[in-house]
Amino acid sequence: SGKLYEAIGIRQFKKLVLFIERKYGPKKKPTPNYYFLWDYSPQGLKRFELMGRFMEGIHIVGALAPALGAAVGKLTGHEGSAIEYVLLGLFSGANAYALLLQRYNRVRIYNVLDKMQNRS
Repeated sequence: SGKLYEAIGIRQFKKLVLFIERKYGPKKKPTPNYYFLWDYSPQGLKRFELMGRFMEGIHIVGALAPALGAAVGKLTGHEGSAIEYVLLGLFSGANAYALLLQRYNRVRIYNVLDKMQNRS
């Protein structure tokens, strides 16, 4: 139902992401993207969900890369590099929220698609 995501503040994070995209994103004609849903048909919802899965993969890589870099730095005796990667990982903590936002959107899309299917 998405209640768990809402309990950890994902709706506020979503509002922040949308604000940043509107304020600082490209100032071109609006087109479908990873932030805004433009096509409310079942096919459009499925396309948006698919784009969300793609972005989720990118955020997983973004969250895991600093951890991998820190481990390699530690194992090779480059403690300075390991510390830098740990700090980078802390700053990339927003990746976790971005990942959760994609999952939250997916739950909402599935709920809407289920309701559409039940009506027909």
